[in-house]
Amino acid sequence: MAGVSIPQFYSIPRQAALLVLGGAVIGSSFVLPTGGGSGGSAGVGDTPSGSPFIYPGGLTGSETAITLSVLEGPLGTPLDVSGRGFGSNETVRIRFHTEDLAKVETGGDGSFPAVTVRVPSDWEFKGQFDIVATGLQSLRSAREPFRVR
Repeated sequence: MAGVSIPQFYSIPRQAALLVLGGAVIGSSFVLPTGGGSGGSAGVGDTPSGSPFIYPGGLTGSETAITLSVLEGPLGTPLDVSGRGFGSNETVRIRFHTEDLAKVETGGDGSFPAVTVRVPSDWEFKGQFDIVATGLQSLRSAREPFRVR
């Protein structure tokens, strides 16, 4: 079409990842151009008012992560889970695959100290499954793999 200008970033390859929870996209990360045509990264999050906002360099402006004290074990294995990068003073739900294990409260800095959970002893499968922590207000989420032997 004559007279139509296509911005540069539409003409370069882009990579995207979407974070979906319950059928709703709650976050994404994608490569965007920065000056001179080189790639940069950005993520989509929410402003305090709830409207979409792009944060340079990541999904929420700070990395959301959890740490596990044990990475594998048999059914019934106890492990400590700690986390950071969640919303301030929010409830975080901890799950093993789809099974709820615990709810914890973050402090003002969005982190929570180690809480002991137990891999369900009635789980019927072996292999690798995720321990997932999700902030119930911010919907920020982090996961780490756990291998059931």
